[in-house]
Amino acid sequence: MRNHWILLTINIAIIVAVEASGSFFANSGLIHLIAVFFVILGLTRIWTHKDVYDRFLVPLIHSGIIGMLILALSHIFEYISFRIGLPHATVSANVVNAYMLTFLFITIGAESFLIGLHRADSKISISAASILALIFSGLFAVFFYF
Repeated sequence: MRNHWILLTINIAIIVAVEASGSFFANSGLIHLIAVFFVILGLTRIWTHKDVYDRFLVPLIHSGIIGMLILALSHIFEYISFRIGLPHATVSANVVNAYMLTFLFITIGAESFLIGLHRADSKISISAASILALIFSGLFAVFFYF
């Protein structure tokens, strides 16, 4: 499917609209909706490639998809957090945790890709990254609710 020109045009149109509106999108919080929309556009682009079904790339692509979904959820939580009045430090901690969680998922996917490609056994680093991912997930939940 050759939809990359359509997606590029949509991206440029969104950027022009945001820049032309001044600070409206930032002040209203709609900038987070646009970030989520960019994630959706990215996901549609990923699923149009045949490489998504390559047996070696599947762990890496799946972890990238999970990472993008985490970032989209991060923007939704950030918008909700500001609307309900959570302290700025709490919101910032949640955003940092979401980014760290995303990096860990991508690390797990990259390690799984390398294990599959080289037939190596590196379960220690995957286990460590998985434990760190659980810790950051827990911190994300704790900071959001308290």
